[in-house]
Amino acid sequence: MSARAHTTRRKEEILLAYIRALGGRWPWQTDLGEVLQAISAVVPGVTAAELRAAVAWSIRESKRKEAKLERAVRECVAAGGKPWVPK
Repeated sequence: MSARAHTTRRKEEILLAYIRALGGRWPWQTDLGEVLQAISAVVPGVTAAELRAAVAWSIRESKRKEAKLERAVRECVAAGGKPWVPK
């Protein structure tokens, strides 16, 4: 496994553990120490800075994928096609 793939996998593990640790609550309704403790049980050695970086990475990735989809829709429309619209 490459270093980049390992880093991506760790971020994904941290995010999944974060979601589970929140337990359906909003982040501001929880104590960060408790959340980090729950995450550390799944992903050893995680820090608040690493959690912050993983969340920021996830947001960037989501925005990148959104922009890619928007470009594809614009190209489809420009070529005379109709974008897929859910019914």
